[in-house]
Amino acid sequence: MLRKDNPDRVYLNFLYHGELNLNKNFKYYYVLHSPASQIKNRYDFIKTHCEKFTNLTFVAVSKMVKRESKPYINNKRCEVIYNGVDLYLFKPLDNNVSEEQALNLNLITAAAFEERKGMQFMIKALSTYSQINRIKYNIYGSGPYASELKQLIAYYKLGNYIVINKAVNNINEILPANDLFILLSKGEAMPIAPLEAMASGLPLLVSNYDPYPEFVNASFGYMVDRENIKQIHSVLDELLQKQKLKQLKTNARKAAEQFSWSKVVESYLSI
Repeated sequence: MLRKDNPDRVYLNFLYHGELNLNKNFKYYYVLHSPASQIKNRYDFIKTHCEKFTNLTFVAVSKMVKRESKPYINNKRCEVIYNGVDLYLFKPLDNNVSEEQALNLNLITAAAFEERKGMQFMIKALSTYSQINRIKYNIYGSGPYASELKQLIAYYKLGNYIVINKAVNNINEILPANDLFILLSKGEAMPIAPLEAMASGLPLLVSNYDPYPEFVNASFGYMVDRENIKQIHSVLDELLQKQKLKQLKTNARKAAEQFSWSKVVESYLSI
C-alpha cells in the first residue's frame, strides 16, 4: 500500500507488529504512547531496531515520555505533542442543578481497574472522611483489579457511598453531571480521561506523579500525595463549600481547549 500511495510521511503507532518489514526509506513519525518505565521490553525493541529506519522522528505524548525515551532512541529527533480531546462530544451541562446536587459532592473515576490507577487510595481516604454522608463516588471501568476494589468497599462499609460500575460507551453523557474527576494514578503517559473530564467542565483530583504537573494547575485541579489522607480530605472539604467549585469548572473547560484535536493536528503538521 505504501508503494502504491507513495506518501510524503507515514505515522507509526507500533514497531513490533510487522512494521519492521516496511520500506525503511520513507519519512516515518513514530508516536510513543507509553513511558519506558511501563513497557521497558518494547523500548528495548525500539532501541534495537530504530536505526534500521533512515528517516525516523519520534513523537512523545508528554515531556515525561520523551525524557524516559532518551536512552532508547539513539539521539534521534523527538517532539512532544500531547493527546487531544473532542470538545464537541465532551462539554459541560447547563448550570441547572438539583437541590441534592447543590448539597452533595458527586465524584467520578473512569479508568481501567488496575492497581496503579490508585482508586484504592481514594476509597481508603473516604473510609475516614467525616462528611462521607455528602459524598457519592461512582467508578466506571473494567479490569483485573475490580474484585479488590469491591472487597475494599465492603471492608470499609462504604457501599452506600461508592458504586462500582461497568465500563460504558456514553461516558460523555455521564461526566458533566459530576463535580470532580479523580485519577490518583502512577505511570501514565498522557491520560485522556482527565482531558475528557476537563472538557466536560470537571475539576481534577490527581496524584503528584508525572505527567500531571505538565498540564494540571491550581486554577482547575488538585495534585496530592495519594497516600496522604489529610490532603484528600482537605480537597473535599474545600469543594463541599461550593463557593470555589463553579469557577474551577469554568477553568477546567477553558484549560481543555488547549488540547482540542484541531490544535493537535496543527502540532503534527508543524513538524
